[in-house]
Amino acid sequence: MNWYLGGLLLGILEKDRYGDLRSKPIEIKGLGGKLVEFILEQYEEDKKRDEFHEAIKSFLVIDESVLRASQDYIYQYYKDLFVHLVSEDDWYVEILNADDVWQHIQFGNAPLVLRRSGGDELIYILSTCSCDWEQEHELQIVFKQGWDMNLVGPFNGHLTHSEAYDDDRLENVIYPQVYK
Repeated sequence: MNWYLGGLLLGILEKDRYGDLRSKPIEIKGLGGKLVEFILEQYEEDKKRDEFHEAIKSFLVIDESVLRASQDYIYQYYKDLFVHLVSEDDWYVEILNADDVWQHIQFGNAPLVLRRSGGDELIYILSTCSCDWEQEHELQIVFKQGWDMNLVGPFNGHLTHSEAYDDDRLENVIYPQVYK
């Protein structure tokens, strides 16, 4: 069965080994033309599947402005880790300003689309990225409803910092400076 979202062919969605659905590779222009395969977690059981569709449609049309709006947070994450690096480290890299951070990030190939189980219960898209300065924990970027970047930091699988730190005050915090 082919799936269409707003006229866009997602192709035949296949179940992966975890039981989640995976799309065919689709180009995301806002990520520099990156080809990704969406993984839809617990989609078949969800009663509001149209919210998955809307989040994916939003993600497909994000542009550089969405990324640029978050680069100061990503740069702060880099700076918080950089103070712990020495020039002999394999992932030592000097980034002079927030504008240059994107030269050191490679978006992953399989963003995860899932409903948040608590809190607002909205759809989020979690993208794991390789980054030159943190090869062990990588970089996690989460998009609320597919277009609003709401979390950056090391990969931990959480959709918000309020979940990660069990602190409601961090619900709308994109990057808490906790690594100092």
